[in-house]
Amino acid sequence: GSSVGYGTSSVKVETKPAPLPDLAPFAPPGYAYPVVPSSLKETEVDNTLYAGKPTYFDWNFKNIGGGIAHGEFHVDLWIDNTRHIHYPQPNFDPGQPGGFDDWSIEGITPGFHTVKIVVDPGNAVQESNEDNNIWERTFYWEPVIGWWGEYFNNETLSGNAALVRDDAEIDFEWF
Repeated sequence: GSSVGYGTSSVKVETKPAPLPDLAPFAPPGYAYPVVPSSLKETEVDNTLYAGKPTYFDWNFKNIGGGIAHGEFHVDLWIDNTRHIHYPQPNFDPGQPGGFDDWSIEGITPGFHTVKIVVDPGNAVQESNEDNNIWERTFYWEPVIGWWGEYFNNETLSGNAALVRDDAEIDFEWF
């Protein structure tokens, strides 16, 4: 018999690039959107918004990529053409969510306004997808034309209001 020898003339070894992070607006379970404006604290759903009264914003984002978002980046919240939040964030692990609940902004005028969240607006973090950093939606703020009512679910009016509304008149029968 004869034997055939196989030789290797050259070998090319490539290292797999490290996975990149991907920072994006994110709606956690129970939240209608990545940014939820509300007239009530401690809610995750949008409701009637009232102009000139506090609006409580819940805003969220997540690193949906496979790599760590090293260094500091910011998250911006805009209403129309005004930036209200430029919040710094440090290193974010893959899958890590971030955000803030009940960030209060006052003085929003009656009418339609565009609310926008921008994650890493300065592109401080190299991401696998730079095209999914923005979410926006238009919401409507009602003018208050009657009596402003804040209703609590206790007799001492303590804690957060359970209901707020624009009452046309004050004519209640409490039993």
